[in-house]
Amino acid sequence: MLQSIQAKELDNAVYNYDPRIIMFEKNADQIDLVFKTEPGFYHHKYATSLKIESGIRPTPALLWKFHTDYRNESLKLHAFKEFKFKDTELFKAPFLNTNGNVCLGSSEFDVETFYRGNASEITDSVIKSFFNSAFTHTGDKDAIHGNILTLSRELLTMTEFPLDVLKPIKSLEDESDDED
Repeated sequence: MLQSIQAKELDNAVYNYDPRIIMFEKNADQIDLVFKTEPGFYHHKYATSLKIESGIRPTPALLWKFHTDYRNESLKLHAFKEFKFKDTELFKAPFLNTNGNVCLGSSEFDVETFYRGNASEITDSVIKSFFNSAFTHTGDKDAIHGNILTLSRELLTMTEFPLDVLKPIKSLEDESDDED
């Protein structure tokens, strides 16, 4: 009997495992979530004032750090080439509206998911909110080697993200002191 209960618990743990999630803490007062996404293709939406066509673009691997106290949200975002846990080399996020911290001005979060969702559902919600909000301004004009606006336009026709444009950061603390 004990072996079948342990096997069932193990099956549930494996079934509920999400390899994207690095850290997840949720309580009545707040949620803290750190997760990663692999390189892939995401729809990037741009404000019409930027004269950049919205569409599917290659995106590098990303490390996300999300926090909410159920009233206010914050999101930090960095790129990486290879995930090595604490030894992962981080790069500036190659997007508009970011400088380590993400400007969440036009983001809409599904607060119900925060209250009721598990780590995977909250992760999906954060990704969806980020990519469904329009990029409107340069957060860090020095985010990449090159021009971030030009890269944003050129990515529309690329089949993979050019990793050579990524700029390393000194530390997470250095990035968090930047302002939009």
